[in-house]
Amino acid sequence: MKALKMIGVILLIVIVLLLVIAIFLPSEMKVEQSITMKAPAEIPFEQVNTMENWAIWSPFEDTGMVTTYKGIGVGATQTWEMDGESGKLTIIGSNPYENIKTEIDLGQGEAKVKGHWTFDQSGDSTRVSWGITFTELTYPLGRYMGLIQKGMMKDYMKNGLEDIKKISEKLAKIPQDVEITTVTVEKQYALAIKDTVKMQEMAVKMEHFFTKLANYFAQNDIQMAAPPFTIYYTWDGQQSYLAAGIPTMEPLEGEGEIVPITIESGEALMAIHEGPYETMAKTYNALEQYAKIQGLELMDMTWEVYITDPQQEPDPQQWVTNIYFPLK
Repeated sequence: MKALKMIGVILLIVIVLLLVIAIFLPSEMKVEQSITMKAPAEIPFEQVNTMENWAIWSPFEDTGMVTTYKGIGVGATQTWEMDGESGKLTIIGSNPYENIKTEIDLGQGEAKVKGHWTFDQSGDSTRVSWGITFTELTYPLGRYMGLIQKGMMKDYMKNGLEDIKKISEKLAKIPQDVEITTVTVEKQYALAIKDTVKMQEMAVKMEHFFTKLANYFAQNDIQMAAPPFTIYYTWDGQQSYLAAGIPTMEPLEGEGEIVPITIESGEALMAIHEGPYETMAKTYNALEQYAKIQGLELMDMTWEVYITDPQQEPDPQQWVTNIYFPLK
């Protein structure tokens, strides 16, 4: 009995000590990690500012959470569920290429969590800092958990920053004069000519297709709804099965080899190519590299929209072509 009493006294003393120590523990916990990467500030900034990008580098992706990402910039969110609990992170401040602020809601009764990112560029390198602040840590358990979580968070944040560095330095190698964005393509009707065309015949065939389409539109008083385009359904390096088309205001029947097609709505990567058609390989390569680095799944087709009419602008250096890679 004396031994049990002694154990009880010791436990009581330990509990009292823990409670007393907790009084002096901070009710706020700050963690910050930094890393320098060889990339302009806009590249790592967009990795954080575009919420869907977090799925690629977030250190919490492998913790078993089921996460949903949505939006860009202020108001963008990610929500997650794990073991019956849920949380939400929201971007509440976004100053392009300089800083980002976030707020995390862990549920009722939990600590308040703020996040901040800074992007300091010097020359061709950028120092990225990621900080997290837990406030209103409850007494006594919340304050002890703050101590425990501090070490864990440092490791998580370090891993996340290292992944952002790898991605950003790869993206920095893509030609900077090629601007790539993710766009929403609206549903579009068109009349087109489909054919399998060999590479060496491409220029002659395309001129023939678009001349025939233009004549058909003129003869039938059909209004062109948008610039002409070419969809490449297959490409083996030697030839392509394609559709050369012109958008229409509504679905039309066509005639003979001129057939109706529909471009369905969806998300796509888009780059603007300026210059002759013969130099578009550079833009195509940039799009392919970007998609691979970002882990995006592409559909088995691409298309070009010819913003500039070569008949109206004889200088190929002034031609503008939008190139699309539709996403799955």
